[in-house]
Amino acid sequence: MRDITDIVQGYRECACHVWNTHFLPASPDWDERDRFADACVALFRGLVLLPLGRDVDLQPDYRQPLLPLRFVRVFPATNAEVIVNREVDSGYWDWGNPMPRVEKDDMDLRFIHFFDWNLLGPRDFEFVRVLIATSEKFPAASGKHALIRSTEVTFSYNETAD
Repeated sequence: MRDITDIVQGYRECACHVWNTHFLPASPDWDERDRFADACVALFRGLVLLPLGRDVDLQPDYRQPLLPLRFVRVFPATNAEVIVNREVDSGYWDWGNPMPRVEKDDMDLRFIHFFDWNLLGPRDFEFVRVLIATSEKFPAASGKHALIRSTEVTFSYNETAD
């Protein structure tokens, strides 16, 4: 596996700058948010996927279902808090109260996209949304979506994964 934290975090910084300086609406506007999500697909493809030699069919985050990039693994920092979805992919993020704290190898996490609670305000992509592919420590969380602070993770590229 290859560490790709720098290029993924570079995308994060670029996308946030584009939203905050060019897309951020003066008043709430969901159409503007959707146009930004479409732009993020192009930015992610150009800044992350093409340098990795990957070309996959990405969808903006407002489309469903949200599918992980199985070849991008996310590793939490030591003792990172993971906010796990109640179901699999619902609007409720309260599974396992209190939320589990994890070590690097407690969960197999796959990247979905960056996430902010406020979709119409200033962005910093505070969280990484992931799929918990498996977890021996928290088996009931396997298959659920989760959020981890984007400053508490590293990203790795698995060249042999789909």
